Amino acid sequence: MRIGEIKGIEIKLHFSTLAIVGLVAFYSGYFYYSLFTGALIWIAVIIGIINGFIILGSILAHELMHSLVAQKYGLGVQEIEFHMFGGVSKIEEEPKNPKSEALISIVGPLISLGLGCAILAIYYLPQILASFVYTAELTAILYYSGFSNFALGIFNLLPAFPMDGGRLLRAWIWKRRKNLLSATRAAANVGIVFGYGMVGFGFIEMFLLGVFSSFWLVIIGLFLSSSARQAKQQVEYDVKLQNVNSKNIMHKSSDTIPHDMKINDVISQFMNTRRSFFPVSEDHKIVGIITINNIQKLPPEQRSKEIAGNLMTDISKYPTINQDRTAKKAYRKLSMLETDPRVVLVHDDENNIVGYIGEREISSALRISDLFFDESS
Repeated sequence: MRIGEIKGIEIKLHFSTLAIVGLVAFYSGYFYYSLFTGALIWIAVIIGIINGFIILGSILAHELMHSLVAQKYGLGVQEIEFHMFGGVSKIEEEPKNPKSEALISIVGPLISLGLGCAILAIYYLPQILASFVYTAELTAILYYSGFSNFALGIFNLLPAFPMDGGRLLRAWIWKRRKNLLSATRAAANVGIVFGYGMVGFGFIEMFLLGVFSSFWLVIIGLFLSSSARQAKQQVEYDVKLQNVNSKNIMHKSSDTIPHDMKINDVISQFMNTRRSFFPVSEDHKIVGIITINNIQKLPPEQRSKEIAGNLMTDISKYPTINQDRTAKKAYRKLSMLETDPRVVLVHDDENNIVGYIGEREISSALRISDLFFDESS
């Protein structure tokens, strides 16, 4: 769900974000309720909700700094998305050198640590000045949000790729080896080990010590290991595709559906070709894409009257790439897509759509590139 935009960067909220807000709200509310005698439950709930949104704002600041520094170094940032494990800045490509990698990675934890220190300084102010006191409610909010931000900064500095600390590790290895792929593989392997270590520690705490809240440690560990593998694979694909031209792997847009074709005829085309989508053309130009899902929304009795142009998705909804750009660029755009179908449209120098690149085209290009790819690179 899109909730806003900052500096051209879309801010999106996945429904699973409710999990992290809910957990913070529960533990901070419980902290207040158990710490202060006579505390009211409804006040504890309000304090929990406030702390939940404070942490959400802190995560936004953390990710926004990553994105802004990435933009400073000329990297495109598609969006910032919140999910149950925090947030992620979807940067469209890898940093150009170890220095930019290190700076992009470090700013997020520094912001979290800075916020934590600032909030804790405000929390300890009455003890230092000894001239006033906070209310119990404000004390609980400051204490919990301060330590939570500080813990967030420290946790993100763990050398577990693709977390910030793991990216700092990759930058260090990259500088020494002068090879991004080699550095990524090494850092990702450390991240995988960290992830499995968290899973093992979580199981030990759950089954031997009875700390069932460590279930989240298991979930985070599995997520970390999976993310490390995906990040390593993405860089491997980047290297394999960086010398492949988009024009050479794209599916040419010669087989299209006319804009005014009746839906019954479109269905026949789908049945004859066993495809899941077709480009739609009007006046010899690609104007949209129609999918089986588009047609399924139409009542059967209207299929003989309705035309493809009224059901298609306009091409403006899909990312585009010049035919002379590398397949690596197309792959990066494709990997961030949530559209149906997941395709990147290819245009010529006159901005005419001449084809598209989907997962099938990328897969084919990777298989061919394997014939020439040097694993020692």
